[in-house]
Amino acid sequence: MKLFRTLFIAFIALTVASCGNSTKSEKNTATTDSEQFYQLLDEVMEVHDEMMPQMGKLSELRQNLEESAGDDPMNAIPYKNAAKDLEAAHNSMMDWMKNFGEVFPYKEDRLEGMNEDQIKESIELMKEQQAAVNAMKEEMVSSMENARALLAN
Repeated sequence: MKLFRTLFIAFIALTVASCGNSTKSEKNTATTDSEQFYQLLDEVMEVHDEMMPQMGKLSELRQNLEESAGDDPMNAIPYKNAAKDLEAAHNSMMDWMKNFGEVFPYKEDRLEGMNEDQIKESIELMKEQQAAVNAMKEEMVSSMENARALLAN
């Protein structure tokens, strides 16, 4: 009887310990998911912070293109097209910022009150934002490079 009681207590202790490990594992996954979300957020905001100061240069280039277009309509076409590309890049930044704010309204802790599934969904949404901000950056960089090359001629 003493042996049975000892085995029973050992079984209960192991069961409780294994449940505790499972909970720790779930917490580690949640922490990992949270870390992944915030890593993606940092990367997205880094691109935004890199490109935002370029907005003034983008507008300046657009103005220079419009001034350089001249009166000859045939000569003005490449300048006007490049100016339109710069305007589209400007609009891309504005649209991206508006969309980001709608998808992820500012909160100190953006994941506060979310369960594991909601955090995973937020990670996927942040990956979409990362792709969008990188596309916006590429559009801005290429349109500014094109404008500079055109103005250098």
